[in-house]
Amino acid sequence: EISKFLSFSGKPLSHKALKANGVELALVSPAQIAAEKKRIGDAKRKEYKDAGYEDGEDLENMVKSTLDYTLNFEPSDVPVRLKDPNKRIQEVSYITATGEVKPVSVREGDEGIQVISSWGDPPQPDWKLRVSMKTPKNMVRYPFALKDVALP
Repeated sequence: EISKFLSFSGKPLSHKALKANGVELALVSPAQIAAEKKRIGDAKRKEYKDAGYEDGEDLENMVKSTLDYTLNFEPSDVPVRLKDPNKRIQEVSYITATGEVKPVSVREGDEGIQVISSWGDPPQPDWKLRVSMKTPKNMVRYPFALKDVALP
C-alpha cells in the first residue's frame, strides 16, 4: 500500500514490494500529459505537411481534431506508466481514509500510458493505492483429480 499516492504525480512510486517484483509504476502529471500532447501535435503537423497540406487554419483544425481524442481522461482517471514484465500484478484498488476498499481497473490508454479507473468518484489526496502481487510465496496449489466425469 502506498499512502497519499496522488502526491507522487509525475514521479515513480517507490515501494519495496514493487521493486522486488520488477514492477515500475509512475503517476503521469498534467504537465507531462500536456508535453506529450504537444509532441504528438508537432508530429501530426509534420505528417500532414509531408502529405502536401499547407500551413493554415485547415491544417491546425486537423491537428486539433487529432488531439481532441488523444490522451483525454475522465476526472476519476489516474494516468500512469506501468511496467510489469513478469505479470505480477494481481489486483489494484484504492483504500479510502475510512478504510473502505474501492476496486479499480487498469486499462491500456494512448501512447503507452495506462489508466487507473474507478468508474466514479476520483481518488482523494488522503487515499492509499493497494497493489496486490502474485508471488511464489502467496500462490497456493490445491491438487485434485476428476473421476467418472462424462465429457462431450
